[in-house]
Parts: sequence; C-alpha cells; structure tokens
Amino acid sequence: MTPAPARRWITVQEAAKYTHLHRFTVRDMIARGIIPAVRLGRAVRVDLQALEKRNATRIPVGKLKAIRRLC
Repeated sequence: MTPAPARRWITVQEAAKYTHLHRFTVRDMIARGIIPAVRLGRAVRVDLQALEKRNATRIPVGKLKAIRRLC
C-alpha cells in the first residue's frame, strides 16, 4: 500500500510571493473560492499542490480585473 501524497500548506504571504500577486489579492481570491484554502484558528493556509495546479492552468485575467475593480 502506497502512502498518500503529502500536502504542503503555505501562508497567504508565501502564496502571494509564489503567484506574484499582492497578499490582499490572494485573500480576496480565497474569499471568492478561486484559490482553495483552510482556516486553522486565526491562520489561513493555502494548499501548495492546489495552487500549483491553478497556476499551471493560469487564473483568467477577467477574474483578476473584476477583483481589482472592487479594491
């Protein structure tokens, strides 16, 4: 039996550096369900594997423009 693949959880700040976006943009994308994340107490963690998969498919520019207009 093979072990389950390890999940690596990163902070919002690390996710922002990885995606080259501002941390507020990453938090907004988490709130909208574009980037999957979990809350552990007060801390928010992003699944790196899911983020890599999302980055590979690229985030649609239209969604980013809609987010920026709200800020």
